[in-house]
Amino acid sequence: PYDRSRRIGFVRALAARLRAHAPDLVLVHGAFGLHAWIAAAARLAGVRRLWTFVVNRPPRGGLPRLAQQAMAHAARPFASGEIAVSHFVRRVLVNEYGLPPARVHTAYRWRELERIERIAASVRRGGADGPVLGTIGRLDWMKDHATTIRALALLRKGLPDARLA
Repeated sequence: PYDRSRRIGFVRALAARLRAHAPDLVLVHGAFGLHAWIAAAARLAGVRRLWTFVVNRPPRGGLPRLAQQAMAHAARPFASGEIAVSHFVRRVLVNEYGLPPARVHTAYRWRELERIERIAASVRRGGADGPVLGTIGRLDWMKDHATTIRALALLRKGLPDARLA
């Protein structure tokens, strides 16, 4: 679990877990702000791609707006980009957070599995082992892990050795 007072310990522990699973892609769902720390851990673990799936306007409570913007930009060197759930969320990320438009893609609540598949398909590993997709999120109906598994099935049509961690 994430403990704000122990960020470095969190990054180290998560990096160790990611190294153990060796995913090629990590999709951070609903942890905007925290995604910077997850992205740093993923990079330390050698994960080549990390995307943040942003489902709403980042929360107004908690960190002040300037700190949220700083966290959004702190993730940029480590993350491949952001996937916004709507054009509204994309506009917020670009206009209010100043993220470069080329980094922010739009996919509607997992309904555009083909678009997500195209993004994920850019991750390929040579040799007999297929790509490993990783997702970080609590096991909760709202995280829609069932659709993540369906997305993996679509990806496996072209990459039969792909797996999910």
